[in-house]
Amino acid sequence: MFGRTIRATARSLYRVTAILLVVELIARCTLWSFGPHVCIAPDPGTGWKVRPNLQKVFNSADGPYVIETNSRGMRDAEHSYEHTGNSYRIVALGACGTFGLGVDERETYVSQLEELVPNSETINLAAIGFSADQQFIQLQNVGLRYQPDLVIQFLIKQDGRSTFYPFVSLFGPKPHLTCGQDQVSLCPPTPELWSQALSLTHLPIVASRFDAWNSALYSDSLPSNEARFRIIAQLLLQTQKLCHDAGVDYLAVYVPEIANVANFELYGKDSFVLIPRLLDYLQNEGQLSGVNLMSAVSDAQSTNTENPVFSPGDGRLSARGHSVVAQRVAEAVKARPTFQAIAKRDGIASVAENDAP
Repeated sequence: MFGRTIRATARSLYRVTAILLVVELIARCTLWSFGPHVCIAPDPGTGWKVRPNLQKVFNSADGPYVIETNSRGMRDAEHSYEHTGNSYRIVALGACGTFGLGVDERETYVSQLEELVPNSETINLAAIGFSADQQFIQLQNVGLRYQPDLVIQFLIKQDGRSTFYPFVSLFGPKPHLTCGQDQVSLCPPTPELWSQALSLTHLPIVASRFDAWNSALYSDSLPSNEARFRIIAQLLLQTQKLCHDAGVDYLAVYVPEIANVANFELYGKDSFVLIPRLLDYLQNEGQLSGVNLMSAVSDAQSTNTENPVFSPGDGRLSARGHSVVAQRVAEAVKARPTFQAIAKRDGIASVAENDAP
């Protein structure tokens, strides 16, 4: 009797193991091998980084597009760290939207910004999956080496949560925010051995296709909305201070996602989430220079449904969506005193003043 029970249990375990192995194989083939996550490599500081010298074709709902990166892993041309002062140099920080998943490089709002702002040079430091804490580290270690005139940090809804996650599916361990009484601290990524252990299976990736997976995993450690509001505010102010201490202008921009815009049309300001509310609050208090694109993107979405701002297939910004963001950000950049001063010095003040809102 006891032997039959053991054999039945062993057969059940064998079947479960076989099923999990099949699911794992499918996950590796579909979620990893053909997705943009093949662009990622481990990094001890930020958790991961974009691989340098890439040239890969990916398929989106709107058709194929190419991802090419330079020798430093940027979806951009090669740029020298030295700034000769002959242009208005802009460093862009951000995640997937700023990186431009779903569109060609020339269609991204960072590339279009360079065309819309006279005598400008944009440097796209965006990385797939990055959150505001990783962007701070990237700015500190790399961004300021380019001696920019302006740093633009493009924020998204997910920054309100992912900055507190020590691990993100598909990518691995990452730095994460913690907060004492009056100070924000960045905890380093988990050890490499733990990273490799988590990478042995892609089964958590399957579960992560459900939006609540990470939230459920870290629900005990995720601070309250009030605490997150305060902690991320400190992080953004710390990012701005890092720029100002280096003599660099700073601008924070909120880029909404398709779910934000849909709710915004139905409920107005009640649909605002933590990041845009925080940006509006800090700007109204005179503590931070920011642009909230919620209304602009929502208006653009409602005025031309035949050419939507978001791709109907995957919900990412479409080529038109990138254009809408680029135009509004260009207006804000050309109105900044730092750009006006450089434009006047270089004899293009009339162009800047005529275009400024």
